[in-house]
Amino acid sequence: MIYVVGAGNYRELFLSYGRKELHDKSLDKLEQLLSGSFEQVHKSYLLKISEIKEVTVESGSKYAAEPKDGTHIPIGRTEYKDIKAK
Repeated sequence: MIYVVGAGNYRELFLSYGRKELHDKSLDKLEQLLSGSFEQVHKSYLLKISEIKEVTVESGSKYAAEPKDGTHIPIGRTEYKDIKAK
């Protein structure tokens, strides 16, 4: 698994090789279950820290992470410093 996105009552789990699965646990519960390797980087996103290829600052003081699969994942302002340090 590379990252998780909140999608209404479900969470979308983005897996290796472009696969996607739906799950019904909350982001908070998934973060507890995946603690250590995943971190909540935005209110709707969990990201596997070891998958981060690059962290960027975009115009308007917006932050983003790019996992190895090339996806654009937003990073909250309060999480940016922690993510950048890792």
